[in-house]
Amino acid sequence: MDSSALVFIKTYRSTSKDGEDLTKLYHAIKQKAINQGANCFRLKNFSRDSTTGTMALILSTYHGDQAFIERNAQKREKNTVYILSDGDFSSKSYTFKINGVKREIKSGSFFKHKIEEKGSVKINKGGFFGTTVYNRWVENGNSKFYSLSGFGLVNSSFGTSISPMNYGRPGVGVSFTTGKLNLLNENIGFLMTRILKEQKD
Repeated sequence: MDSSALVFIKTYRSTSKDGEDLTKLYHAIKQKAINQGANCFRLKNFSRDSTTGTMALILSTYHGDQAFIERNAQKREKNTVYILSDGDFSSKSYTFKINGVKREIKSGSFFKHKIEEKGSVKINKGGFFGTTVYNRWVENGNSKFYSLSGFGLVNSSFGTSISPMNYGRPGVGVSFTTGKLNLLNENIGFLMTRILKEQKD
C-alpha cells in the first residue's frame, strides 16, 4: 500500500550481542518505537556477519490511522501456513510432518503451505507423543505462523507491518505454546518470512 498517508516516526537499528536472536532485535526496536507513538513498521534491512554471527535489524517506523491499518491487513496473504525454524542460521535442522509427509528444514529457513479452498492441513511435530495442529480453509482466513523452536516468542507486538514488505495486525504475541509447535503473532511471523530463507519442495 501507499505509505504516503503515514506519519514517519523514525528509523531504528538494533545490533545483536552474544546469545541474542532476531526476536531480541525486534523487541529492542519495538519498545523505543512505541514510546515515540509508532504503531506500524517496514523492514528496511537485515544483515548478518557470516564470520562473527552478529546480526543487525533496521526498521522504519510510522504512525497510521485505524483505516489504513485495516486496509493494509486485508492485503496480507490468506489461508497460508508458515513453519519457521529459528534465527540462528546454524547447521541445525528440524523435522515435522505436513499432511503425513515428513519434511526437514534448516536453521534460518521456513516452509510455506497454501491451504486450498475448502481444504485443510495437518501439522505434526514429535510424532505420536508430540503435537498436532489442524488448520482448515476459511474465507479470508488469516495466515498462521508456527515455530519449531522457541524462536519468535514475544509478549506483544506493535502495530502492523506495512505492505509491500510484509503484513500483520496488532495483537498479542503467543497464542499458545506446547513446547513442540508455537503459534506466533502475525507481525513477527511476516517479518521473519522476509528475513529467513524459504525452503521449497
